Amino acid sequence: WSQLSDLEDLALPPQSGSSTLVLRPFAGFKQEMLRSSGRFREWYLSDSPEHASLPGDWRQIDETSMIALVSILRPDRLPQALEQLVRKTLGLGSLSTILNSDEAVKEQGDSKHPIFFIVNEDEDVEELVRATLQYAGLMPSGRKMRSIILSDTDMDRLDILLEEELEGDHVVHLQDVQVASRWLNLSFPLFLSRLRQGTLPCILILSGKRAAITEVISGTCLKVDRTAPRSLHSCLKMNVQAVGDKIDLEHSSPTSRKMMFALCVFYAVIDFRKSFREVGWNHRYSFGLDSLLVACELVSDV
Repeated sequence: WSQLSDLEDLALPPQSGSSTLVLRPFAGFKQEMLRSSGRFREWYLSDSPEHASLPGDWRQIDETSMIALVSILRPDRLPQALEQLVRKTLGLGSLSTILNSDEAVKEQGDSKHPIFFIVNEDEDVEELVRATLQYAGLMPSGRKMRSIILSDTDMDRLDILLEEELEGDHVVHLQDVQVASRWLNLSFPLFLSRLRQGTLPCILILSGKRAAITEVISGTCLKVDRTAPRSLHSCLKMNVQAVGDKIDLEHSSPTSRKMMFALCVFYAVIDFRKSFREVGWNHRYSFGLDSLLVACELVSDV
């Protein structure tokens, strides 16, 4: 950093210069800083550098490289940067599954093949379903979609609903898990037979828990799971707790615990991404102390 006279007053972390110079992806970073010292200063002094833009071509830096830079130049913001990556990665963890599901809807969706959506409880259901159907060419943009939300009181009049209301583009929204379970077990065969007399696709939606999905829909519905991979989050949290005695997480600061958990997730989603794609997000991995150390070395001690 001695060559960066315009930045010599900045309290850059010790060894940060040599750290960036040995990283192959950052070969031109020093030159960019020399050319755009003002923009670099603005980034470095920002309250949230993980959200701020770097100078020049470094504006397009990917999230993983940004974490490496933050760990070198602004380690005080590393927990927040990792938390951002974790939240984004977990939120998009099933992206490949979603894309594959969209293709399946496009190939298999028809009036005789109901589409069963599993969504988060706070999801904008109508918008999600409409977008998927439009992508699959099953619902022209000008067409309206009617929702029928089944509650416990609707169970006794389900036959009436089937006769009078399920015409045209229809959506059955199963909000309550118990209702969904009863409906799938008791009324789904009747619903399916009525559906196959029609000409338009049917959408079944389950909000929240997946326990209501029974063998009844196996082979009869195209399942589109839009929920975030919560099991991965729980699995990693348990694994971090399991090695707590060795690294004394219990007595460390909240920031350290959050950072360590974020490191575990970071290590998982980056290095095991291919495995996750092959076996699904529900697969339970064993993260021991060695994995934690590798994660720390990968991110903190670049």
